[in-house]
Amino acid sequence: MANKAAANKAAANKAAANKAGPPALLLTVLLLSAFVRSAAAADPATPDWLLDVMTGLAAIRERHATFREEKRFAALDTPLVSQGWLIYRRPAHLEKITTAPDPESLVVDGDTLTLAANREAPRSFRLGRRPEVDALVEAVRGALAGDLGVLESHYRISAEGRLAAWHLVLQPTDPGVQRLVRTIAIDGAGTDIQGFRTVQTNGDEQIMTITTRP
Repeated sequence: MANKAAANKAAANKAAANKAGPPALLLTVLLLSAFVRSAAAADPATPDWLLDVMTGLAAIRERHATFREEKRFAALDTPLVSQGWLIYRRPAHLEKITTAPDPESLVVDGDTLTLAANREAPRSFRLGRRPEVDALVEAVRGALAGDLGVLESHYRISAEGRLAAWHLVLQPTDPGVQRLVRTIAIDGAGTDIQGFRTVQTNGDEQIMTITTRP
């Protein structure tokens, strides 16, 4: 009789537990699944058009463009304007050749940046030693290369538009870069990158307009 009573009590406890709700382990799994779904909804997938843009850019082995750059400083009434050539060759070669008002060249080959200005001897350094410069270089080189992974390694990316007219806003993730740069905006149409706009934390701006040449 004692064994039968114990069995009946166990059965009653099990029925009560089933009526009360799912076991603790199942409840934990359900809550975790809900959290994962919520996190996925908060982090939308990369737009298809952006993937198409990057694929198209990655297929271009060499690009030649002219640029016009305005540097707007709060301390100056008028912007400083320069112009010249922008050259990119895969996989990691970038040249910014300023022709006016004063000749200057900035060449990045792999991890090495070489700067020559005012007829002075060229100076070189490794980008790995200057993360703030590296991030700025990779915003341009990564975009020209169609390398979304490189851009994401330095920035949080917001994307708007469509394949025919798109707009990216890059926000630096490195604390050292954040102290200098607020945002970098990139505009384009298809595989034509039309310009970069860099806004510094002090409000100064640098706007580069690009015209691609055949």
